[in-house]
Amino acid sequence: MRFTAALVLLSLAAVAQSAGVIMQACNGADTGSPCVNYDGTLPSACIELSTGGQDNTVSSVTLSPFASSCTLFADVGCTGSSVKVAQTFINLADVGFDNVASSFECAPGSHPDNA
Repeated sequence: MRFTAALVLLSLAAVAQSAGVIMQACNGADTGSPCVNYDGTLPSACIELSTGGQDNTVSSVTLSPFASSCTLFADVGCTGSSVKVAQTFINLADVGFDNVASSFECAPGSHPDNA
């Protein structure tokens, strides 16, 4: 029983990454400035882009190497229409989400582009 509990605790520790930058959001395409780094732990809670002054202004995002994907939402509270980003970098115009995002959340794991 103790062995199983220890494995569960180790698994949970591996899933929860230490605090750090989980996504960089930029107002210009191709990481054009201004850009804001959003800190958190993975899996992340819902993060409002308004905290960085970027509500409905983000044109490109770069994921942390520790995030396997992030979902951007059109509305606050991680609601409304959404787009899942599973690339290290993406111009949001390419997926019809330029200047749309108001919030996001990210999942942990090694990013597929870095595998």
